[in-house]
Amino acid sequence: RMTLKVWPGQWYDATGFAVRYTTVGDAYHTGADLNLPGDADRNTPVYSPAPGVVTFSGRSSGSWGQLVVIRHDPLPDGTAVWSRLAHVTNRIVKEGDRVDRGQQVASIGNADGQLAYHLHFDLAKTSILETSPGHWPGLNLDVLMQNYVDPKAFIEAHRPAGRT
Repeated sequence: RMTLKVWPGQWYDATGFAVRYTTVGDAYHTGADLNLPGDADRNTPVYSPAPGVVTFSGRSSGSWGQLVVIRHDPLPDGTAVWSRLAHVTNRIVKEGDRVDRGQQVASIGNADGQLAYHLHFDLAKTSILETSPGHWPGLNLDVLMQNYVDPKAFIEAHRPAGRT
């Protein structure tokens, strides 16, 4: 994207990174809850944010519903990152699949009816999501900060050359 805007169009983050909230129990949020107004995001495509390999594609415990975890190719500076795309439906990819940036991997769901339609998107800086796809630090802020990064800030800091 050639603009300063991270979330496209009318998409917005309803929760935010490291925000304490009680939607699914008292916890600190690990990423972004991306939404469109109303249920306009229902069943819209979910795309891989960067190239990599799918390490998990399936149903998880609790209110995660279905999710996809991708181990992304290291960035030019060697930074490793894993993304979790949660509450999805219609998963297209399976474990071991190689995906490209912008490739559809699923559709936005509602955690099998447990939540409003939205995409939970988080980024881990450790392999925690590869070893435990449904990991949730709850109220342990130290564990959150050890394993996750603010997805919006990370994207802003790691845009490809020539993009603002």
